[in-house]
Order: sequence, then C-alpha cells, then structure tokens
Amino acid sequence: MKTVNIYTDGACSGNQNENNTGGWGCILEFGGRTKELCGGEVNTTNNRMELSALISALSALKEKGLAVNIFSDSSYLVNCFRQKWYVNWQKNGWKNSSKKPVENRGLWETLLSLLEGQTASFYLVKGHLDGKNEEQMKKEYERFRKHNGPSFNYDEFLKTAEMNWRADELANVFINEERARQNSVQENSAAENKETEPAMKDNTEKAKRPAVIFDLDGTLWDSSIQVGEAWDNAIRENFPQIPTRITADTMKATMGMTMDNIMMYIFGDRSQEERDAILDVMSEYEISYLYDHPGTLFPEERQTLRTLADNYDLFIASNCQIGYIEAFLAGCGFTGLFRGHICYGETLLPKGESIKILLREYGIEKAVMVGDTDKDQEAAVFAGIPFIHAAYGFGSAKDPEGTADSFEALPAAVGSIF
Repeated sequence: MKTVNIYTDGACSGNQNENNTGGWGCILEFGGRTKELCGGEVNTTNNRMELSALISALSALKEKGLAVNIFSDSSYLVNCFRQKWYVNWQKNGWKNSSKKPVENRGLWETLLSLLEGQTASFYLVKGHLDGKNEEQMKKEYERFRKHNGPSFNYDEFLKTAEMNWRADELANVFINEERARQNSVQENSAAENKETEPAMKDNTEKAKRPAVIFDLDGTLWDSSIQVGEAWDNAIRENFPQIPTRITADTMKATMGMTMDNIMMYIFGDRSQEERDAILDVMSEYEISYLYDHPGTLFPEERQTLRTLADNYDLFIASNCQIGYIEAFLAGCGFTGLFRGHICYGETLLPKGESIKILLREYGIEKAVMVGDTDKDQEAAVFAGIPFIHAAYGFGSAKDPEGTADSFEALPAAVGSIF
C-alpha cells in the first residue's frame, strides 16, 4: 500500500472579533516529493481553518487505497477521528449530545467523504517547535511517543516537528497578505484625508506586549460538575468493578493538583498500572464530553477577556491533559482569543516549570499570572512573575501582588501590575 504523509495547520488572527482573518496550510509528502498548499478566508474560525487544511490536502490526492498519515496540532481534529465522535453525530442527525447542531457540519461531512477508501491514521503533534533546543526536543520526543505510540524514532519526530513548523508558516501566508492589504487601504485612506492612522501591529510588535497567563479551572471556568459527570460515567461504563464515585465535590477538592496527584487522591488504593489505565479512559471520555458540555463561565467573562486582549497577549497554563484547554476554547467559543497555552500533558512538569517554558517559547518579557489557588501562586513565584489572586474562584492565596474579587475586576488588577 502506498503511503502519504500529510502535515496540516490552521490559524485565525482576531478569531474573537467579528472581522478576522484565517489561514490554512498543508504539506503532502509522497515518494520523496512534497507539495505545499495554502489559503484562507476572512470572518472565519480557527477550527474551520484546521479542517480546511486537511480537506485541501485530501482533495489533492489522485487515488484511493492509500495509507494516509495525518499530523496535526489540533486536538479538535485528531480527537474527533481517534475517538470517533462523528459516529454519534451521524446517528443523532448531526446533533451533539446537548441536542445542538454540530458546528462545521459541512466541513466534517466533506472530510468523511474524502477519507472513504483511504486508510487514515491521525497523530497529535505539539505546534511551534523550532528544533533549536536539543534538550527540549528530546523531552518533546518522549511526550510525542507517549501520545502517539513508540513506533516513531527521534529523527522521524524531528522531521514531523519541522514539517509542522512549515505548515504553520503556510497557514500565515494568507493572513499576512490580508494584513498587508488592510494596511495599504488604511494608509491610502489616511493620505486622502491627510490624517495619520496607526498601522496594524505586526507579530514582532505584538510579541512585546505584556502577557496575562491564566490558570483554567476556577479561574476561567468552573467545569467541576461536567468533569465529575464525565469521569463518573467513564468509570461506570468501563470499570464497573470499581465502587468509587466521582462528583463535583471530588473535582473541586483536587483543583490545582497535577494529574498524577489527582489520580493518587481518588484511586490511591490502586496500582500505578491501574491508575494509568483508568486515567487514559477518563481523559478520552472527558475531552469529548466537554466539547458538548462546556463548563460554566464567570459573570462578564467574555467582554472582560476581549477588553484584556486589546492590551495584552493572553495565555493559559494548566495542570491538565492534552485536549482539555482546546475543549475549553472550542466549547466556549474562545478559539483565537488566547495567543497560546501549555499544560501538564504536554510537558509532564509542574505548572511553574511549564510557565517557564511558555515564557521562553513565546519570548515573553513581561507577564502576570492569574489563578485562584495557593498552588497557582507557588507556580508564579517559581516562574518569577507576579501573581493576581482570582478571589472569585475556589481557593486562597497569601499576600498576592494583586486581587480580583470578580472577573470584571481583572483589567484594573492587571493594570496595577503593569
């Protein structure tokens, strides 16, 4: 069977705004030859661009009966096919478990049609790996093997990272062209009216903006009920011999812990092997569940985040598994609002270490951490950045540099730091 490797990426600049620009890029590799494709559209979403990238790649294939290896940094895309979300969508008339229409149905149906007659395998990769730090790449390789299986050697992983980096560059071609066009229109308008209007900031200027790094659970949403339901359902369906029941109170009691510590807290009487098996099942169930059953946002959160995004780059750092942050972003309609994110599932490190990686990868010079627990505060101290306590959340903090009693109080709290 002939084998084709496909590397895809999607991007959307200003996804949270009514007027935005999205781009997609893909690379097809077959028999030592490569083909690059890219495109984009205005007023779109990041998820649409991720799907469009793969649609364009599959549409370029000339025959069926191929082994198609698909590499993407989109959990939304990879998990749908790995966990076969589309099966239930089709059975339910393209409605999710909340009885709401599945977003991007037309794109999903096109993908399923293009995949007919192909043998497709999906692999989740970490985006934005430039390969310059060998020690970092070796750590990322181990994480890649954990998520995708041990069959890839180190050189194959390096190539995957390189191709994903290139796909990201391709995804930004249309965005940059559209930005240049808009700049030109603004400059011409300014000249005609004898006015000077500020040009749109480029990526370098934007990178110099201060960063606000958010914890997720208890800071950006309360998903304790939904995660408790997902985990408990997973246990009931897959491990009926285990009497443990998981509730919202269980989840609130473990807020701020790493996944390993959470599993020890709930299943401390089980072996490490059993805990790993349980976690794998619960994690898969949870991510799928959260896309259709998002957690509860805090009052005035949407408008407040948009206000913050006007002046700062927004990031997320969480002690969660891969796919959880993406479920938050997609389920709540925030895809594109945050510039980046990092989690325990990617780094297998404590949050403070993960924040340091985030600061380095994005070249962040000034940052503040917003979190609701003392463990978040410890992570901020470890990373060497100030801490704002989200007092509206679940936990407490001792002598933070700032405090917000409500979500809408965050702009003032952040402003006092910067």
